[in-house]
Amino acid sequence: MNTSMDKTRFITVVGMLSALATVLYYLGEVPMPFAANLKIGFSDLPALIGGIIMGPAAGVTVEIVKNILHLFRTDTVGIGEICNCAVGIGMVLPFSLLFRKLREKHSIYVAYLFGSLVSLVGIVVSGLVINALMYPIYMMLIGGAIESATVFFVYLGGTAVTNVIKWVVTLVPIALIVKPLLKIRWTVRQKA
Repeated sequence: MNTSMDKTRFITVVGMLSALATVLYYLGEVPMPFAANLKIGFSDLPALIGGIIMGPAAGVTVEIVKNILHLFRTDTVGIGEICNCAVGIGMVLPFSLLFRKLREKHSIYVAYLFGSLVSLVGIVVSGLVINALMYPIYMMLIGGAIESATVFFVYLGGTAVTNVIKWVVTLVPIALIVKPLLKIRWTVRQKA
């Protein structure tokens, strides 16, 4: 970002996408049948859009702002927002970095495919790690207990399944709009 106009454009686009992500977070989260605290929704779409049109920093910033704003209505003592933020960044950052790099040398669809596959690994690994760390803390804060190691590992398995579903729900719509998004990206860069 070289000029104040670039900074203003970045802040404006990130602000609008963060607002949209927050609204989608409040309205569109569906609990998984096997674990009510694991939810699927479209709130990561704006972060991916930001990553495509403005770069990885925009996508990550949208994830962070969305989760900070969701803290005002949390029912997980902030643990759910930390987990959601880590998983969202685990998906958005690798996708937007790899998409941006491969887009220069290959077709949009090759870049999308490899970016998507790397983000699948990112979302599953980050989901497993963050939930393995945060779930015991969450249970302690709400006065619950983890019944057994088996229950804990079943929960982690549910986390992995949930994150794969979240990945599909988020990246399939992006595949449909990736070409128009690249035109927006080009327009934003040309006006600078």
